[in-house]
Amino acid sequence: MGAVLANKRVKLMRRRSSVHWTRFAHISSPEVEFTPGTSRVRQLAPPSAVQTTSEEEHMVENQGRRYAVAHIDEIDSLHEKERTREWKPIRHHFAIGSFGVNLFRSTAAGEFLTHPHDETDTGHEELFFVAQGDARFSIDGDEFDTPAGTLVHVVEPSAIRGAWAHEAGCVLLVIGGKPGAAYRVQDWELEGFGPEG
Repeated sequence: MGAVLANKRVKLMRRRSSVHWTRFAHISSPEVEFTPGTSRVRQLAPPSAVQTTSEEEHMVENQGRRYAVAHIDEIDSLHEKERTREWKPIRHHFAIGSFGVNLFRSTAAGEFLTHPHDETDTGHEELFFVAQGDARFSIDGDEFDTPAGTLVHVVEPSAIRGAWAHEAGCVLLVIGGKPGAAYRVQDWELEGFGPEG
C-alpha cells in the first residue's frame, strides 16, 4: 500500500512539474528572457509604467507578472549624503506593496549598515538577515556579532537597533511592517528617490 501511495505522489509531482513548465512555454516577449529547462524568467524591461496613488508615485505595478528575479547587482543603489554604504531599495525595485524591504551593503569595515533608530513612529517590527559577511548589532545596548546566515527579529518598535559591518561587502536585508496593518510607504523612502537622494 505504501509503495502505491508513493508512486501516486511521484506521478502527481511530475504532473505538477509539467504544468509549471508549460506555463512559461508561451513566453516570447522581448521584455522577458526565459531559459528553457529552468524556472527562471527574468524581466528585462519593466512592464508598462502605470502610476499608482500619489503616496506610491515611484512604484511600478506588477501587471500580469507572476514573479520577478533580480541579482543584488542588478538593482540600482540610492545615493545617500555622507554615507558610502550601498542602499538597494528592494521594495521599490519589485513594486512590493505589502511590506517594506531594503538591502544594505557595506563598502568599508566599521560602516553602519543601518543607523541606530527605533520604529516608534511607524509601529514596525523588523527582521534583519545577514546574507553575507559579518555584522555587529546593538539592540537597546545589547551588542552581539551576527555572522552570515543570522536572523535578528526586533519585535518592540521602541527598541533602539543598529548594525555595522565588520568588513567591506557585508550584506544586510531588512524587512519591516506593522503587525495587523496595511503597509504604507514611509516618507524617508520617498525622499530617497528625489534628485539629491
